[in-house]
Amino acid sequence: MSINRNHWLKSALLSITLAAAISGCEAKTDAPATNGAAASANVFAGTYLFDARNTHSDFGKAHPQDAKRFGAAFNALLAGQVKKERTFISRITSGPSTQGEVLDIDGQSSVVHVTCQAHRCDLERMGLYYTPGSNKMGAILWSHCEETILGNPSGTALAALRQVAKMPVPTAEDTARCKKVSADYE
Repeated sequence: MSINRNHWLKSALLSITLAAAISGCEAKTDAPATNGAAASANVFAGTYLFDARNTHSDFGKAHPQDAKRFGAAFNALLAGQVKKERTFISRITSGPSTQGEVLDIDGQSSVVHVTCQAHRCDLERMGLYYTPGSNKMGAILWSHCEETILGNPSGTALAALRQVAKMPVPTAEDTARCKKVSADYE
């Protein structure tokens, strides 16, 4: 793996910028509305993705059935990606992630998490939502220079994910830039 110094620095700065943005350090101007009552009723509010699906975390010990349901939905949603790439889950969750943000999606209290691959947040990231009431999960994945929609999210859910995860509809220029930057990593 040969990466020139300038490329490494640029990649590191992009990763830090995205990490700051998804961790809430950046002001959000037009974020989807958070329902205060829904946030307090949604046990996943403020949880991290790892904790929400781990029955051994503090959250999982306090809410074992919720953690099991979330974990099962998460594994089912990503099963196709794991078939393509065995290490997909550990790779895509290796970088910074946000605490669960509760949003009203399709009239239900849902939690949104954003995660990315360490040192490649600009190239490998995922925004996902989970609705505990219906046990529904969906995601937008930007990986290997392609966008993939996972699950069956509604248009409202996709719009919320794009906004919270700061994921625009990819253009040909985005794909070309991604392929160039990815080639530099090789």
